[in-house]
Amino acid sequence: MRQLKLARVGLTLAALLTLLIAPEARALSTEVKGWTLSLSGAVDGYLTTAFCDTSASPGVAGGIACQVGPGGETRSAIESGLLPSFLNLEVKTQNGDIEYGADIGFFSGLSSTDGGKRGFAATTMDLRKNFVFFGTKGFGTIKIGRDMGLFGSDAILNDMSLIGAGSGAAFPVGFGQTTFGRIGVGYIYVDWAPQIAYTSPDLSGAKVTVALLQAWDTLNFSGTTTPSLQGHKTPGVQAKVTYDLAGGVPAHLWAGGWWQTAASLGGGNPVPVGESLTTTAFEVGATVTPVSGLQLMGYFYSGKGAGTTGVVFDAASWDGSTVAARKSMGYIAQATYTIKSVKLGLSYGQSSLDVASNEAAAANPLVKSNSSVIGGLYYSLVPGLTLTAEATGTTSKSHAGSSISDTSVALGSILFF
Repeated sequence: MRQLKLARVGLTLAALLTLLIAPEARALSTEVKGWTLSLSGAVDGYLTTAFCDTSASPGVAGGIACQVGPGGETRSAIESGLLPSFLNLEVKTQNGDIEYGADIGFFSGLSSTDGGKRGFAATTMDLRKNFVFFGTKGFGTIKIGRDMGLFGSDAILNDMSLIGAGSGAAFPVGFGQTTFGRIGVGYIYVDWAPQIAYTSPDLSGAKVTVALLQAWDTLNFSGTTTPSLQGHKTPGVQAKVTYDLAGGVPAHLWAGGWWQTAASLGGGNPVPVGESLTTTAFEVGATVTPVSGLQLMGYFYSGKGAGTTGVVFDAASWDGSTVAARKSMGYIAQATYTIKSVKLGLSYGQSSLDVASNEAAAANPLVKSNSSVIGGLYYSLVPGLTLTAEATGTTSKSHAGSSISDTSVALGSILFF
């Protein structure tokens, strides 16, 4: 259980510094001896309250509703939303046609990480993003270092609850510093990894990115039969194509894929050397603005051995003799409408996980689906400062037929600079 809690800390701490590329971000820049230094960041905080289903229904292994299972009491917290506070520094310069530089980011949530809500507890500053980059306008850009992955990146960047809370509000001690937004209820968390990536120049609205990433280990998030596979003979591969359509009906389209392997290293691991898991997954998505102020977003992913909620979380089953992959899928439907300084939003999403070929569904507490509906109001009080009010209903179901749910409310603000 402690390992699961630590895993959830790792999952929820990694909220997205990539919002730096969003319109709300306003980098502070200066020139020093030929170098451009840009500083940007965000600070947020929310009062969250979660009303847990108190039925006698059994819990859902790997479910994210009610956080601690059935019978959970109402909880409240003052915490970060899906994004924690962060500070990002970029330095770059030009030498002939080559632009090059580095990017580094620090972040921390409001909740303490060394003792929960007791006295003398403290938060932790996490260096999640640090890479060098170089390229030309005609060739494209190469990035080497640690940054977020590609698979699921556009889904989370277009998630309206990125500047709110979404699912996972008021988590108890040990479950992390941020809420989930739509992580596990519509998409697999993009996560961060050491990587070497290439992004093409703009090709008449299209861009292609291909990355070699450090492959991820499997993780038994649900506490069921997921094996520990930590061996990686090759890097993982992720690729993404985006296309931006201007004109009368602006749109942003994307499609991506992911491949990796993970194998047993033996030793004290009950899974013998030679047993392995191959992950394959694809995604498609789009945002469309059919009329001024209205934006629609749709997203779908499907994978085998990809897991659910986090990358390769509960991605396979070990029955004592073989490792078998579990299939997963998810989708999101979202609509937002902006009237002057007010944005109203409504979204529904679901993530599903099948049992593997070597396990039975009957009486299996493994999560079958996590789903949620989110309603939000986002008010731009002044440039850079947004006030947020969200209500979220989350339901988790198991293959055994059990179901548990919660309803949460979040009120707070986020400031970008």
